Amino acid sequence: IWLARGGSDAIVGGVAAARAPLVSAAEKFSGWLNGMYVYLYDYDRLQAENDALRTQIADALEEARSGMDAVEENVRLSRLRVLAEAHPDYVFESARVVAWGTENWTDSFTVAKGTEQGLVEGNCVITEDGYLVGQVSEVGENWATVDTLVDVDTSIGALVGEDGAEAMLLGDYSLMHLRQARLAYPTEGSQLFLEEHIYTSGSGGLIPEGIVIGTITSIQSEAGGQTEYGIVTPAVDLDDLVQVFIVKDFEREE
Repeated sequence: IWLARGGSDAIVGGVAAARAPLVSAAEKFSGWLNGMYVYLYDYDRLQAENDALRTQIADALEEARSGMDAVEENVRLSRLRVLAEAHPDYVFESARVVAWGTENWTDSFTVAKGTEQGLVEGNCVITEDGYLVGQVSEVGENWATVDTLVDVDTSIGALVGEDGAEAMLLGDYSLMHLRQARLAYPTEGSQLFLEEHIYTSGSGGLIPEGIVIGTITSIQSEAGGQTEYGIVTPAVDLDDLVQVFIVKDFEREE
């Protein structure tokens, strides 16, 4: 009787009332899932685009670096051309510095050229401006070690100033880490002066005469003040070397 009199409507209404929050919650959950899907999809898309953009930027930077390296190398070769015109007898081998030595008792670096390119021990190494860097001390098939002019084993004949008084450029452990070398045994009667330029003398036949070594930046005395020696600062910035030029051959004076 109760059902006939509309009780069914009450049941339906009650069910609907109970169902409404569930439907609302389901709709909200469905909306949340849809939003999460969109978010994750957009995140993946943006992540992929970001990765692609980073790759493009890295490639562009690498191209820019390569371009700058090429420009700088062209500048060095142009300056070397001036030196080569002044010394047509010089036979050069271009080489890039690939690694510096790690031992603290020597000052040397490695280049990726060796006997295959005609290098031998003792070869003179210079910059594009004609500044002395050092000498090849060890050679492999496709590599070579270069001892710089401040290395402890350096022993190079030198000429001092315009008068050309002879002396010896010697490596000194206490000076090596200061990027300097010692100028000793000047010709008897000669005097050293600050800021005098030092050049190679060509003695020994391994290094051409007249290569710029550096300048005297300090004068010291020993043996009770009777003997003077100079502290030489190289003309080349050894810490800034990227590319060097090895003199494989040159005309030697008889």
